[in-house]
Amino acid sequence: MRFARAVGICLAVASAALCAPPGMPLGRAPVREVPHELKARLASSHLDIADSIHWVGTAEVDGIRVAIHSWIPSHATATVFLLHGYYDHSGVWEPHVRRLLARNVAVVAMDLPGHGLSEGRPMDVDSFGVYARALRAVEDSLRSVAPRPWSLAGHSLGGAVALERARRPDYPYAKTLLLAPMVRYAGWAWTGAAIPVVSLFKDDLARNRKLVSSSDSSFLARLSTDPMEGWTTSLHWLKQVRKWHGSMDEATFAPTDWMILQGGLDGTVDWKYGLPWLRSRLPGAKALMAPLARHHLHNEGGRTGIAVRQAFDDFLSSPPSQRPKIGLPLGG
Repeated sequence: MRFARAVGICLAVASAALCAPPGMPLGRAPVREVPHELKARLASSHLDIADSIHWVGTAEVDGIRVAIHSWIPSHATATVFLLHGYYDHSGVWEPHVRRLLARNVAVVAMDLPGHGLSEGRPMDVDSFGVYARALRAVEDSLRSVAPRPWSLAGHSLGGAVALERARRPDYPYAKTLLLAPMVRYAGWAWTGAAIPVVSLFKDDLARNRKLVSSSDSSFLARLSTDPMEGWTTSLHWLKQVRKWHGSMDEATFAPTDWMILQGGLDGTVDWKYGLPWLRSRLPGAKALMAPLARHHLHNEGGRTGIAVRQAFDDFLSSPPSQRPKIGLPLGG
């Protein structure tokens, strides 16, 4: 179990943890009070940010405990919830957490089931509904402490989770940012034909360790040595993505402020299909293309990365229903 390998969030908050009810932040203890081993884990994942306001806890969904990180300054005027992509965990958001905190915005990041410090089968889930219910459990656990308005940003799989959550009642987010959202993954047609055959012999496929999802070599090096990064692809998960996509044909989504950021060199998601699909279902959504950006576009290098992060920051820190001013072209 991931919690056993990482000491366990329930033990990590030491004596303050006690017996918090399911769905509540466990103990609300700051990171400075947790045992050394978990501190080392957080440091290796670049999540040792603003320790005085960094709270670690869990929420439970379908018997799975999911890890929650939150940074809630006393002067914060809004909260951004962050959802990472497949293979990743909350640590991938480290530079973005720092920038949002500098703008007086509180931040909540969760490890999706099967990822990072959360429980669950590695890189797998029973159904996509589990992801949305996990997010709802995190929302419930922070409802009384995270300042509003709330915004949600999801990358890749996290974008798909945001869409799934937005088709359900009581969507609490005034703004939603989709970064390279996974409507369909790349190679949709041929993988559909191959999965039934390959599944007869394997449960998982090894992920290619030659990462090309960003032009920033330091970011890719960090991913490749991250002890909590995922390195297998579950065939069952690939099937669940296809099942989820089939269920979305008649879906309607909450009337939030929608924004989509997409890289033109993204080889992970089928964005040429996904962007028109999203535009047809999210009237009024603003879509910005970064022609030279790859899949981890918010962690790109050079002028492209600067422009994407500027759009990210401006959208998430601006008032609802007020479109941000983009200072740099998303071109190179």
